[in-house]
Amino acid sequence: MLAKKALFAAAVGSGTALLTGTVLYAFELNQLTNDAQSQIQSLTKQIQAQERNESKILNQFLDHQKKGDESVTKLSEEIARARTDLEMAYLKKEGAIRDVLEQDFKRSLKLLTAAHTEHLHDQLKAQYDSLNEQFKTILDSQINQHKNKYCEQLKESIFKLHEIEKVIETRKELDEQEVKSRRLWILCQALKDTLKNSFGSQEPKKLNQEIQSFKRVASDLAENSLIQNVLSSLIKTANNTPVYCEDTLIERFKKVDRLCRRVALVKQENASITQYLLSYLQSKFVIDNFKVDPEEVNGIKAVDINRFNTFSILARINYCLDKKQFEQGLRYANLLKGAPGRVAAEWIKDLRTHLEVRQAADILESEAAIYTIRSIN
Repeated sequence: MLAKKALFAAAVGSGTALLTGTVLYAFELNQLTNDAQSQIQSLTKQIQAQERNESKILNQFLDHQKKGDESVTKLSEEIARARTDLEMAYLKKEGAIRDVLEQDFKRSLKLLTAAHTEHLHDQLKAQYDSLNEQFKTILDSQINQHKNKYCEQLKESIFKLHEIEKVIETRKELDEQEVKSRRLWILCQALKDTLKNSFGSQEPKKLNQEIQSFKRVASDLAENSLIQNVLSSLIKTANNTPVYCEDTLIERFKKVDRLCRRVALVKQENASITQYLLSYLQSKFVIDNFKVDPEEVNGIKAVDINRFNTFSILARINYCLDKKQFEQGLRYANLLKGAPGRVAAEWIKDLRTHLEVRQAADILESEAAIYTIRSIN
């Protein structure tokens, strides 16, 4: 009985130590649990050994009692009752120790669970902080990448926008120049029509109104030096100067041709009346059967101009006028010398003025066409 009490006190003391302990870690709780189980097993072995000793003593005592008298029987009964009481007390104490150990184990298990939960919470928090930091780093990196990509795209878009604005501005300028050049082209066409057709009038026409129109249009194309130079030349040539059209020049040359034939033999300015009379008579008897070679007129075939006479030159001028080759006709007219040259001088001057105006119109028309082609391209 004393041994059992000592064992129970040791077990209770161990449980009390466990109950009064501080918060334990998992490995410490596992160690305590193993120590408690070892103590329980050790106590159980001691109790079993004590029971065996008591049983052995009891059996020995019973053997002696069998040989004794009735007092021995009574003693056996008392011993049996004592044994029963002892067993009942042992069972109660064992139950009490088991309850204490179970409560201590549950409490330790709760502490272990709480510690494990706190440990998991700390680990999860640390992992969350680490993952959150990694996520922020990756997010910042991706945001910077997208930001840089967006900035590059924005720069490219702005550059393209500027280029588009430049193209639109250039297109606008070209369109404006094309409209201005179209006006210039229309004026050139109108001037060329004026130079080509007489419209029933044989009188020369002053081009003051047309020149003023050219000035207004050319003021919008001030950056083109060629147009300005040609316009200046046109103003000097035709301003307040009457200009004959093609039909009028051709009709006038018929009269010039007759007069030049009449004075074909007169070479000097102060020639006698006899020379004029002989020249006139020659014009009446000379048959105009000169044949003009087209290759010569077109500059393909070389000729000796020193072999030309007044009648051959007049024939070539008439051929050029019939073919509307006024420039070549002017070249032939400049070959007239003496009295025929003086007779044709005024007509040559008017033809030169006509060609200068037409050439200026052609140049301006070409420039207007260049503006139009540039705007189309």
